[in-house]
Amino acid sequence: MIIHEGGNIWTGEGGTKRINKADVEPTLAWLEKITGVPHSDFKLGTTGIKDTSGDLDIAVNPKDKEQIYSKLMDWINERNLNPKEWIKKFGVNISFKTPIKGDEGNGFVQTDLMF
Repeated sequence: MIIHEGGNIWTGEGGTKRINKADVEPTLAWLEKITGVPHSDFKLGTTGIKDTSGDLDIAVNPKDKEQIYSKLMDWINERNLNPKEWIKKFGVNISFKTPIKGDEGNGFVQTDLMF
């Protein structure tokens, strides 16, 4: 099994980048609107602590996994996006290419939802 850490699943043009500390909370608030579960209080590691983060590591209740995956897929499908470019399942985790502050113009950060 290959573990992708540090926000490096989506590289190249349209890929993910580091996120500034000030952008973490607004980005998680945007993601919470899609998933319907809180994320801000469940940050792991150095997410939102250091000046920048390579990805957002978020602890999530395992019972919510399929519901969250389904909601993220709905968001992707409503926009006619290619799921392979936006979401990946790795073991028990889901990684999502998240628009920073909910705006694709700001670039993207890899969010790892860890069940």
